[in-house]
Amino acid sequence: MKDETTSLKLNMLPVRLTRPSCILPFLPLPKDRKPKEIFTEIYEPEAAARIVWNVRESQIVFIKGIAPEGYSCGKQIYEWTNARNLPKAIIEYAVADYLAQRCEIVWQWIDKRQWGCCAFRPVEGLHFEHIAFEEGIYFRADSSEKAGEYTLVINWRARTLFTKTLENREMRSIANGASVMLAHLEVPDELSRYAGRYCGRVKQISGDNVSVSLPNGETTDIPSSWLKLEPKPENFTTFDRSFPKLAPLVGVTTTRLQLDKTLVGHSRNQRLYKERLAAALEFLFSSGVDTLNLTPAVGQGLEIQIDAAPIRPGTVEGTYPCAFSLPQPEFLYKGDVKHENRKKTDGMVKIGPHGMPPIGKPTYGFLFANRHRPEARKLFAALRDGVGYFRGIQPWFGLPLKNDSVVSVSDFDVAIGSSEADAAQSYANALDAWLKGSHFKPDIFFVVHDRTEQEEETSPYYACKALLLRHGIMAQNVTVDLIDNPSQFQWAASNIALGAFTKLGGTPWTLEPSSTRKSLIIGIGRAERHDPVSRARHKYQAFATCSSSDGRFGFVSVYPEVGEEDLAESLGNAVSAALRQAETLKLPYDSLVIHLTGDLKREEKKAVESAAESFKPNGHTSVCIISVSEDHEIFAISDENPNGTPGRGQVVRLRDDDFLVLTEGIEDLAAARFRSPCSVRVHTRALAKGIDPIPLVAQVYDLSHVNFRAFNGASKPISVLYSTLIAKSLRFQGIADAIAAKPELNNRMWFL
Repeated sequence: MKDETTSLKLNMLPVRLTRPSCILPFLPLPKDRKPKEIFTEIYEPEAAARIVWNVRESQIVFIKGIAPEGYSCGKQIYEWTNARNLPKAIIEYAVADYLAQRCEIVWQWIDKRQWGCCAFRPVEGLHFEHIAFEEGIYFRADSSEKAGEYTLVINWRARTLFTKTLENREMRSIANGASVMLAHLEVPDELSRYAGRYCGRVKQISGDNVSVSLPNGETTDIPSSWLKLEPKPENFTTFDRSFPKLAPLVGVTTTRLQLDKTLVGHSRNQRLYKERLAAALEFLFSSGVDTLNLTPAVGQGLEIQIDAAPIRPGTVEGTYPCAFSLPQPEFLYKGDVKHENRKKTDGMVKIGPHGMPPIGKPTYGFLFANRHRPEARKLFAALRDGVGYFRGIQPWFGLPLKNDSVVSVSDFDVAIGSSEADAAQSYANALDAWLKGSHFKPDIFFVVHDRTEQEEETSPYYACKALLLRHGIMAQNVTVDLIDNPSQFQWAASNIALGAFTKLGGTPWTLEPSSTRKSLIIGIGRAERHDPVSRARHKYQAFATCSSSDGRFGFVSVYPEVGEEDLAESLGNAVSAALRQAETLKLPYDSLVIHLTGDLKREEKKAVESAAESFKPNGHTSVCIISVSEDHEIFAISDENPNGTPGRGQVVRLRDDDFLVLTEGIEDLAAARFRSPCSVRVHTRALAKGIDPIPLVAQVYDLSHVNFRAFNGASKPISVLYSTLIAKSLRFQGIADAIAAKPELNNRMWFL
């Protein structure tokens, strides 16, 4: 692969901040008091407040010089800037004030922490009575590795909003069953948590009141003038279908995607990131202007200068940002044989899967409502005989599929328009009755049902999945709308077969890793579920382990529900179990690496290190903790090709412990037509002494090539992808209990 690292540029702009000479008001923050107890408006953007922590003292500092009664005033602002977050906030507020003259400013928050800002303006030529289209930029200030230097991360954004409340006749006519948001801000205390965001689904409209099913399971009446349809694709689709003359000709969602420069019609825009950066720069800078000079509202002699030329990573190690290329891992198939073509389907079909399921002749079940019989037959025919380029489950995967190895459960029906909960109950009742009355238990069931929301807890799939797992039976989900869409189904059929093959215990391919390090990798996934009856929040934790030598799936340790105080203990127990299992499987490793999507608390980190220290099967075990998360905030563009997409395997080292890894690139554009190339952000949170982080980053890249969710599935590291999928599955009723009752499932990929 051609080395493109020297031609990369980032969506980051250099920022210079002059040394100011003024003072800022602040409120002292006692260590035994929470910030909101001292200043209730601290999380309001208008307050322009930041918390400054240090060893000796903590303060709430007011950036715009506006503070409540009782504040103190002192210290030069340049002393406060040692906290690093204050200069970033000053830069963000200065840019926001500059753009507020022509845009709506929307501050963004993550867990009560301000995380960037958006500036939106109406789109010229797209004016509709019920729909508003807006475009603009996202921006966030960041500090550089070198003290006193800063950057501004920018990205193009577009959004679509419903402008009319449910008082409007057209909006009321399509609102039944739709998701709605509470657009009114002055609401009773019991609704305050939903102000300005999603508040549930419409059950019934009566006069001026709307009966809404809230996320906590309760139903309440809300004035129609307080509610708007949530800006979701399904609501826009309903609007397009119901009022084609009131929407853009190509549809609301397609128009929004065109504004966002993600898709043009139904074709993949291969110049995605290049166009997004160009649009963001044009939005922020006037034509021909190469710098933006701002004077913040705070301070005297304080000036900010932002360059229009994006930052380019260098190639000199130790200077940041810098860029380099990772070697490409080789795919291995049957008998550890390689194939010259990197297309995984070619290698697997011509050479054979790397490992076959332990069951030589599996048996299959098909579960479907009676009215979905035609779709179930299409699915069976596609798996047996093939469809499109897919030739069938036996030619591709070596799994026989004949009529005498198949059973169907279909002596029930679901009325058109039934709720997800009613449909789930019908499926579960039919399956439960069949399982109780039949001695024949298939190895896997294909569950054919209507499409439901991805996070819907009452879907037929999850209701049946829990029931089947209690019997040790795998479940493969297939929706009716997918089968009925010929252009999609001919490509999806191979992925359905891939899912069944891996759930039965097969391994399609492994890889010869590029990383030189032999590590035992544990991926941590966590999820929460809100109980609508008790209003309690239930936490779930899962640990998926795999060997870094080839990316082969190992086993799962599941903690179905853990309290806040038990997280550290369960993590320590899981690490001990993983080390024991690694010894049983004779996995060679020289370090224990934790992959997670967030960060570990101090007591959790201590539990991991303690577990590794107390269990030394192969001598000293070094412990490394790495945060791995999908990231589209920072991206790289290459000057080496017209569309600007870099090659896969490029790495930008943003700081000493912070890496942007491009797991996909220009080579993957044909396979991933309807999504942008993947990248992940890798933070080395804690490294054992003397360990080079680069091989650990290479491990993350290697593990992104063995995602068995689809042949063209997103290249995300399976350590965090699988563990997150497992944790999310545990939220659904009955699945956690089923896994606990069947320990043998911990060695199966039931969660795909």
